[in-house]
Amino acid sequence: MGEVATRPATIAAKSKKRATNRADTAARNRLLAIHDRLLGYYGEPPPRTLQDPLSELIQTVLSQNTADVNSDRAYASLMRRFSGDWDAVRAAAVGEIADAIRIGGLAEIKSVRIKSILDRIVEMVGELDLNFLRDGSLDEGRTFLRSLGGVGPKTAACVLLFSCGKPALPVDTHVHRVSQRLGLVPQKATAEQAHALLEALVPEDLVYSFHMLLIGHGRQICKAQRPRCFECPVEDLCPYPAKGLGVGGRGSGAGAQAGSRSTTLASSKALGRVAHVGPLPAAPNPQPLTPSPKATPDPRPPTPRSPKAIA
Repeated sequence: MGEVATRPATIAAKSKKRATNRADTAARNRLLAIHDRLLGYYGEPPPRTLQDPLSELIQTVLSQNTADVNSDRAYASLMRRFSGDWDAVRAAAVGEIADAIRIGGLAEIKSVRIKSILDRIVEMVGELDLNFLRDGSLDEGRTFLRSLGGVGPKTAACVLLFSCGKPALPVDTHVHRVSQRLGLVPQKATAEQAHALLEALVPEDLVYSFHMLLIGHGRQICKAQRPRCFECPVEDLCPYPAKGLGVGGRGSGAGAQAGSRSTTLASSKALGRVAHVGPLPAAPNPQPLTPSPKATPDPRPPTPRSPKAIA
């Protein structure tokens, strides 16, 4: 009797699990369709040259709430001032570090953060060397980096992806915005929540290309202000309610033409921060993927922009 009474609950639980699995499969298939469409439109993102994890960590800290060009200059200035010696940076006064990175902005905050991180690494590891992160698991590496203080989910993911080759997916402002508009994460999901949601959805072997493609798409077409939906290669897959399709309407640059058009992620602005080799930064050298087509003029009148808040 009791077994019969529990049967409906068991059936309901199995039915719910099957529905969840179907939803997960549908979400994964939709993400793959979006990825393939963007890949066909922009081309394969070029690989980044790996640098050591500690250099990547400090460079990423310098990039927080700062334009790429300014953070690159700040990193180069820091390396020149201390000859690429992290022990010398750690031994320096906070004010000296701040002077070295002042060109990147928020120098008073980031100098304290950098010195604190270096002190914490020596306290935990015994030396300024994070190469051990390459041999550990993704979760172990993330836990360690987050324990340093001043290292959020995006910074940790950048180190693990770009220096350690781990399938960590950094969610910056572009990845967050584009994934919300495409319905890959809920509209109310925070950037931190989006890290976990997207990592669970994106296949490990596509994490790098997905990250780079969404950054490029967010910078070139799916912009925060006045997105260029009228030339978007995934417009027909996008549920974003505030689309601006312009004069051409659907199809002027949408899915049907994605395979026949190509553009470029090549500028340093589209690709994101150019990777540096070792402690001494190389000059930025953007690598075009494919020739860029002539830009489609935006048919809409300009609208005033609101000042960008510091994240």
